[in-house]
Amino acid sequence: MTILEQIRQFSDRFGKDIILQSTTWRYYRLGTGSPVLWLYRRIATSSARIYIFGKTGCPAYRHRPRLSPCEDIAEFIAAFDAIMQTEGITNFALGGQSYGGMLAQAYLAQRGKLSRG
Repeated sequence: MTILEQIRQFSDRFGKDIILQSTTWRYYRLGTGSPVLWLYRRIATSSARIYIFGKTGCPAYRHRPRLSPCEDIAEFIAAFDAIMQTEGITNFALGGQSYGGMLAQAYLAQRGKLSRG
């Protein structure tokens, strides 16, 4: 199976879409346990890693939005909030890689709360 076929198979199996203000936001849900939302820009570089963690039962990598183009950070925050509302998520860990890391920081600056154990 080629890498493109593997990516399509992953996307078909775990992918979900939400439409907000005529923009389709695709995200991937798999795994068990407490939600960990991980922001990546490209599925090709992350699908294998996400699948491995989800398959082993690790709570990490439960949701993974593919970042759609948006006009400003408010649009991204609204879409991210809509995904969490759709999935019934109220508490989660958030991480990101590269551009996704910058978006994670921006989201946490707007919505984040520091949790202390």
